[in-house]
Amino acid sequence: MCDIQMHFPPIFFNSQEHYLIHLVEEIEECGSIHIHTMLLAERYMKFLKHFVRQRVHLEGSMAEGYMVFQIMVHLSEYLPQLHFEAP
Repeated sequence: MCDIQMHFPPIFFNSQEHYLIHLVEEIEECGSIHIHTMLLAERYMKFLKHFVRQRVHLEGSMAEGYMVFQIMVHLSEYLPQLHFEAP
């Protein structure tokens, strides 16, 4: 395919077709685990997307939502351990 690309204009080829050629080479070199490592990052990004509240400021909203989530997790672990005494 790369040899054919030298003779035809770039518009003739789709980038997805070219990517498939390199994907096959990477699977042969790295094995099938190479494909599965990206799934963890994609799942984590899907988890982070739920924290977006303002579409204008995506990164800031996501960071703030994740920080609030972490605070709530730590508080939910800490509060049951407290023992309140009556005055």
